[in-house]
Amino acid sequence: MGERICGETYKMNIGYLLERIANIVTPVNILHVIYILLAISLVIVIHEFGHYAAAKLIGVYVEKFSLGFGPVIIKIKRETEFLISLIPLGGYVKMKGEHPFEKKETSSDGFFSKTPLQRIFVVTAGPAGNFFLGFFILFITTWAGGKLIMQNLSKAGDIIPGSAAESAGLSQGDSIIAINGHPMEKWDDLVSAIHPNAGKELLFLIERDGKRFTKKMTPQLEKQTGVGLIGITAPYTRASIPPHRAFITAADRSAGIVILTAKFLILTIAGKVKAEVTGPVGIASIMKDKIQQGWIAFFELVALLSLNLGLINLFPIPILDGGHVVIFTWESITKKFPSEKAYGIMQTIGLAFLILIMVAATRSDLLRIFG
Repeated sequence: MGERICGETYKMNIGYLLERIANIVTPVNILHVIYILLAISLVIVIHEFGHYAAAKLIGVYVEKFSLGFGPVIIKIKRETEFLISLIPLGGYVKMKGEHPFEKKETSSDGFFSKTPLQRIFVVTAGPAGNFFLGFFILFITTWAGGKLIMQNLSKAGDIIPGSAAESAGLSQGDSIIAINGHPMEKWDDLVSAIHPNAGKELLFLIERDGKRFTKKMTPQLEKQTGVGLIGITAPYTRASIPPHRAFITAADRSAGIVILTAKFLILTIAGKVKAEVTGPVGIASIMKDKIQQGWIAFFELVALLSLNLGLINLFPIPILDGGHVVIFTWESITKKFPSEKAYGIMQTIGLAFLILIMVAATRSDLLRIFG
């Protein structure tokens, strides 16, 4: 009997899991997956191209440039061998003589034949590429999309996927006439009526195309702020913006994102804020939602991803670009490179740390998706 119950429970769990996967993998979402992979690949290619271009600039021979890991799908042999591999979640540039303790070569085109400052230039060029890509995308979206001007009206702007508003069938531009019989005239009225009522069912009087109808919605608790949300943004219009203003705005936004992310990471490491780790699955889910909100929202998320990747790679963790910067700076000051044993230990610790973070992030993503 116990075996039968366990077997049935196992089948139910597998069935539930397959049902959730089937709900995720639809024809539309497969197209979303393609867009997401292309976006992530762009961020990775720009990062690796930064390393590649800097290495070529100082005379280092680049043996391979790969997008992805695992079995090779496409191989193009030129002076450098360009590869596209099966798993697109990463990439690498393989330079001649890039390992400090391999047999020394007499040629001058090896990575470690260059000075520490030249090597620092190469390893920081990857993050620099990500910073440039993030800024460039924000410049284009700001210039093309214009400046958002929020309107203080009791209307729905964007509808957030998976929210109470989406479940209730609200559409962009719907007017909210009343909540629980209380008239709503502006956006501030909606905020006052919705925010304090997390978890409480509210009756909304909606007007769409001159017709009125009612919908019941329960504001969902937003953990970070502690307020109730139904999943709509304020209505807005877009005003055109000249290129020079778009340039300044994009630079300001890029700097703001990098500074804010750095502060958050420092506070997280210091234990002053709770770590909210998002892995590849979570990032893909967020990007899918942004596609549904429109291409400007999607590409601005790509910009955010690129800026964050550039910043994180500069953190002084062995195996990351920032870790190499610390080692090469130490070498430049002391004229000594760490011993082979010390270098190996640092690289192993750095790799183990990254694997641990990736496993924790992926587990967190799967728990969020499958409950």
